[in-house]
Amino acid sequence: MADPGQSLAPGAIELSFFEKERERLLNEITEEFEQALASTNTLNRRIEEVVGVGKEFRTIAALWDQFSRIVKEGAEGLDAAEELAEEGASGQRG
Repeated sequence: MADPGQSLAPGAIELSFFEKERERLLNEITEEFEQALASTNTLNRRIEEVVGVGKEFRTIAALWDQFSRIVKEGAEGLDAAEELAEEGASGQRG
């Protein structure tokens, strides 16, 4: 059995240091990936919110477009009715 007071072989110290450094780097990489994942999830939620707002505006834009068409059709119908009324009035005079 090895005595705890005995020094380790030089190769064993390097391996131990290597394993500690490897573990430290793996933990650091894992933390960075978790942070990147959290940031990506936040970005994804923001993009979904923007798309949702865009969809809401599409509905409003469609309603305004429909309203605009109805107003135009109504104005054109009034113009046509006025022309017919004028023709009818001038036809009755003559």
